[in-house]
Amino acid sequence: MESTAAKSLVLLFPTSGTQNKYLLQVKEWLQDDQALALHEATSVADVGKQVAQYNQGLMIFSIRDKSDLVEVVNCLATHQSLVKGRYLRVVGVCYMEHPEVIKLLMKRGVADILPTNLTAKALNHKISQSFKILERYHATHAQDLAREAASNSAQEKKNVVPIRNKPSVQRVAPLNLLSDCWLVRKDKDLRQIQGRWLVDLLGPGPSIASWDESPRSTSSAPEWVWTLRQPNADFVSEEGNWIFRGRKPEFVWTENRWRFIGEQAELVFVRNGETLAYRIKCLVAQNILEVAENSEQAKAKLPLMIKSIEAEVRFKNEKNKPNLANAFALGEGPERADEIEKDAPEDLARVEEEPAPSLTLQMWISSDLQGKNPIQLAPIEMSPTEIVVEVPSGQFSKTQKVCLIVDTGLKKQNSKTQFQAFISGHEASDADHDLLTIQLADGKTLPIESAADEMRARQDEIFNFLKAARGW
Repeated sequence: MESTAAKSLVLLFPTSGTQNKYLLQVKEWLQDDQALALHEATSVADVGKQVAQYNQGLMIFSIRDKSDLVEVVNCLATHQSLVKGRYLRVVGVCYMEHPEVIKLLMKRGVADILPTNLTAKALNHKISQSFKILERYHATHAQDLAREAASNSAQEKKNVVPIRNKPSVQRVAPLNLLSDCWLVRKDKDLRQIQGRWLVDLLGPGPSIASWDESPRSTSSAPEWVWTLRQPNADFVSEEGNWIFRGRKPEFVWTENRWRFIGEQAELVFVRNGETLAYRIKCLVAQNILEVAENSEQAKAKLPLMIKSIEAEVRFKNEKNKPNLANAFALGEGPERADEIEKDAPEDLARVEEEPAPSLTLQMWISSDLQGKNPIQLAPIEMSPTEIVVEVPSGQFSKTQKVCLIVDTGLKKQNSKTQFQAFISGHEASDADHDLLTIQLADGKTLPIESAADEMRARQDEIFNFLKAARGW
């Protein structure tokens, strides 16, 4: 489908909307928004026609009685391919109180049932989030298709293409850059998984800056700019910006690290379009990742990094809370941990009374197909059909059938779903751990998309909690 306009489509449904007070109110709220193409659907077929024109759409319905319900359900049935393909997202209100009605709508693909007293501001937020979800899905889907095409092409040419060099990490001289604020904790944080480099770096926390998409970014060559929430000479004291080329970096709260992933991963400092320094650099032909050694400038910023992350909040409910400074030790010798502990601010030992907002997605694996004695997982890579994880060595083997347990936490606490799966990839990660690729059986898919959207939506909530807790 090709978009014919640079607008997002909002459809009002059912077709009796001219007499529907709720839809009239929505129309009044949205009709002045120049970023939206507001359209009152005249028929079920008209819905499909409009979505085809704009490539995606959000349908807002208001069900008052049985006739409205029948019309909405028929529309959803007719356009199941658009709903499942994430071209049409459907939300709305229902004034019918029968519990089976909501179940029917959700089963047909309705993404959200809105409160009937929703304000204009709240509705606009819902609409904005809906289009972000649609755009994020199609961007990820396009990348998956590109990777699949590249993989298929490589498979076809495997008899004529030389075997790829074994991946290796090479250390180079530290950066001579005052704004260097990235530290490598251990060698294991630098590795290649399924053809993509994965780098975990300690740096300023999400309270300091965020990774925003660069104007130069494209679907085939994504690029992200490290954007300070406010000027901060403690971390960036020179004119210029940190740029990462690869997947959007995400902060891993369980490790207190930024995770950088990319087939051609590069973390560079740029000024006026000129690259001044490479913190990490990928040499594609040789399959080498060049990583600069930890600089003295970055080491000196370690106490500020710790403070910005506020890791003690994570340790609140742990029975034996480790020394926070040691948790950030760089693995550069026993004297380093003592030095970090000495430099760490005293108030890092304090623990807030209120727990930090928790994220939703949890996973376990069990060698027992009924899900007994599961091991909790922290996925490194994840897609709807497979995950890559690290587990203690010697517990699983390739092709072994396993039970995968997923708890998105979106419906209710401890709402777990079990999936039959098998180990499609198995290799040693280090002396004590194995790297597993877990593939779902029988064409099943994980309910992770909604959980991932929920986690991304809650980043601001987590930041605001930390901001209030520490009086930033």
